[in-house]
Amino acid sequence: MVPLRQLSVGNSRSTDVRGWPPEPAGALPVVLRAARLMRARKAAALLVSAAFAAVGGPTLMHRRRRQRGDYRIVILEYHDTGPDGAKHELLVSASRLRRHLRYLRRYYRLISLSEAVAMLARPRELLEDAVVVTLDDGYLGNYRYAWPVFCEEGVPATIFVCTGFLDGSELWFDLAERCLDAAVDRRISLEALDRGLRGAIAAWSHRSRKERVRSWLKSLPPERRDALLSQLRPLCEPLREPRPPLTWEAVREMQRSRIEVGCHTVSHPTLSTLPARR
Repeated sequence: MVPLRQLSVGNSRSTDVRGWPPEPAGALPVVLRAARLMRARKAAALLVSAAFAAVGGPTLMHRRRRQRGDYRIVILEYHDTGPDGAKHELLVSASRLRRHLRYLRRYYRLISLSEAVAMLARPRELLEDAVVVTLDDGYLGNYRYAWPVFCEEGVPATIFVCTGFLDGSELWFDLAERCLDAAVDRRISLEALDRGLRGAIAAWSHRSRKERVRSWLKSLPPERRDALLSQLRPLCEPLREPRPPLTWEAVREMQRSRIEVGCHTVSHPTLSTLPARR
C-alpha cells in the first residue's frame, strides 16, 4: 500500500522587514499564529511521514486496518488548473492532474462528495479507502483543463464556487497578489503608503515571507483590507491579467456530467474577521 500524501500543486529590497507585521511581538493576530503553527506541523508531519514510509509502515498499517475493517475517506483539495508550463503555486497542470488521478486509482476508490457523505452515514458500506477530489473558488481553468481530464478518466469531483467571483468580482487575495507583484517589480515609492502596507510590500519581495503577508491580510477586517488595496492599486496600474472565473453556463454544463457544485461563500472572506451579524 502506498501512502496518500498531500499533493501540492503549490528582488530583494533593502527595506528592513524585521518589524513587520506592525503588531508587537507576542501579540500577533490569531490567524498569523495559526499559520505559523500550521507550517511547523506540516514540516513535522512530512518528516514523520517520510520516516514512516521508509520502514514500510504504511503497508503494515493498511493490513491491520483491513483486518479491522477500518477504512478512511480522504478529501483532496485543488484550486486552479492550467496548461503545462503555467506557474502559480495554487495551479496544477492538466497533465499533472491526470498523473495524480491515475496514481490514486491504483490504491484508492475515487468517489464523489455526496457518495462520501452517504458512506459516512453507513460506515459498514465503506469497504476500502476512498478519495474525494475537490476544487475551490471557481476558476475558469477548472472547466478548460480539469473537467476534460475528469471526464476522460471517469473521476467524479466537486467544485466549490464563490458566487461573487462568478458574478464578476475578483477574489480579494488574487487582486492583492497582482498588486503586490507589480509593486515589487516596479519598485514603486512606499513613502505615502500605510506602514503595514509598506512592510507587506517589502516582505513580499522575499519568497520565504509571502505566506506571512497572506496571513496578515487574512487577519485584517475586510473594510481595512479593502481600503489598503484601494490605496495600493492606483500606484500599480496596469496590472497583469487576472485569473478568470467560471461562467454560470460552464457550471451548469459540468453539473450534467459527474461534477458536483457547492457554495464557497460570496467573496471568500476570512470568517473569523467578520462581525457576528454576517
